[in-house]
Amino acid sequence: MGEAGVLVTILTEGHRAGEFDVTDPELTVGFLAHAYAGPCHHTPGTDVTTAVQTLFRRVVAARP
Repeated sequence: MGEAGVLVTILTEGHRAGEFDVTDPELTVGFLAHAYAGPCHHTPGTDVTTAVQTLFRRVVAARP
């Protein structure tokens, strides 16, 4: 199982446990992979960690 498979499993299991509101884990992982690549590749030298974490949490509707 590759990295994408691991993330799909995490989102699927997290949804079952009520931690994430994700109805299509595979589509969500694809979106997040692209969303991550943009800021990381287009803003070299800038720490985008907090912004990317916020985006990921919003996309999966992570419960605090």
